[in-house]
Amino acid sequence: MVLNLENLFMKTKIPLYLAVLLFSIFFLTGCTSKESITISDGMVKEAEGYYENREYKKAIEKFSEALETYPANVDAYKGLNNIFLDKGYLDEAEKLANEASLRVSKENAAEIYTLVGDGYYEVKDIDNAKEMYQSALEKEKSFEKAQVGLAGVYIQKGEVDKAVKTLKGGKKDAEYALLYSYLTLDDWEKGLEAIGRVDLNDVKDEGLKQKVTDLREVYAIDDEDALYKNTSLAGEYINSGYPFLAVKLLTSYSDEIQDYADAQYFLGKAYLDYGDYEKAIERLNKAVLLDMDDVNVYVNLARAYLASKNVEKSLDAYKTALSVVETEEKEQVVKEYVAVLVENNMINAARTLVVDLLKEKASFAMNIILADIYYKQEALKNMGEILDQLEGETNLNQSETRGLVRYRLLYIMKDIRDVDEAESLIERFSTFDRYNPEVFLFRGKLFRYQEDNLKAREALERAIELDLEGEIAEEAIKLLATIN
Repeated sequence: MVLNLENLFMKTKIPLYLAVLLFSIFFLTGCTSKESITISDGMVKEAEGYYENREYKKAIEKFSEALETYPANVDAYKGLNNIFLDKGYLDEAEKLANEASLRVSKENAAEIYTLVGDGYYEVKDIDNAKEMYQSALEKEKSFEKAQVGLAGVYIQKGEVDKAVKTLKGGKKDAEYALLYSYLTLDDWEKGLEAIGRVDLNDVKDEGLKQKVTDLREVYAIDDEDALYKNTSLAGEYINSGYPFLAVKLLTSYSDEIQDYADAQYFLGKAYLDYGDYEKAIERLNKAVLLDMDDVNVYVNLARAYLASKNVEKSLDAYKTALSVVETEEKEQVVKEYVAVLVENNMINAARTLVVDLLKEKASFAMNIILADIYYKQEALKNMGEILDQLEGETNLNQSETRGLVRYRLLYIMKDIRDVDEAESLIERFSTFDRYNPEVFLFRGKLFRYQEDNLKAREALERAIELDLEGEIAEEAIKLLATIN
């Protein structure tokens, strides 16, 4: 098996000598002295320091050197794997896992395969996730995290019976017990028994601890109404990312939920998350007909219509959502609504909407949304007027201050006139998050304006290295192409 160096080099912008060094991992032998193991472990510690500082290139180099020195260093494999997963290079992570499995213990190989499976699962590549979890279980059939992952895959595929068979029950591990409890559906006694085995004092992950707590609270509902309790349970399934379980549970009460608005809403939301948009629209509209006048119904209806390519009805649903939304939630709905308008080449309508809302009630967030619209329209004069107005506000929180500095930078980078102001704003922006790739993109633009090509290239390459989403890196790559 050969790692595709060209793809790795192009995607990560790692210097070629690093790519060659990484390539050498795949041709290592297994004979290593104790001294080499000690040296390799030291290199891993150094690499982990680079990783903590998000210096991915240096971390890759040092992890690779560690593996050259000791080919079975599991921590080096895990470190490289983490970088690939952070950057979204799942193909490379999978190839690395295959090579690691030849040199490390079965349990460590299972752990590495499971991490890659989790990476695929997170981006909804269910088939590849399934393959990785199965590879993990081939190495160590009792590896619980892989069992949980594979069961999750089966749930997403709608194969609940296979998910149940994958989890044997009776385990105290929180993640395992939680999913096993979900799979009991409306067998409340069995579900409560499973989740009751978890000792919250042993759960370090706060998110997981909250899910266990929430599920126990649902099971503790003191109400004889089974439909109400199961609807609440369906909500837990949806919130935990298992919409098919909510569909399976609520459709088993198809007659009973006909006139129950909450159940219709949760079923519609479950269908939406599962990707059955027509059924989602049907159930969400049913909730509306049952007088459920809630912003979440209309927002999810708008999303369902949009996913089914019915933009007109989607926009109508967003309008209705705005008419019923509470003040504290309005800005988020407006932001989502505006994004849909802009995406569908209706930016003037988006501008008019926000201008009208600002006439009703001014707010920082709404002004920033309007500034963003003007930026996209390249109406810089209007954008500048809004930013000048916001500069005068004295009661901004940290998040608002950060947003204002960012938009001021976007504004002045369109036409740099004052280098000192630009430098000052960039340094100020960096204080909010020194690992923000946009900080280095702004620096690259400024250095390019000053015709300092060496520093511009360094800053833009750092922006690419730090960007885990892709949008900043894409712009940085385009700018790099203009530098000689």
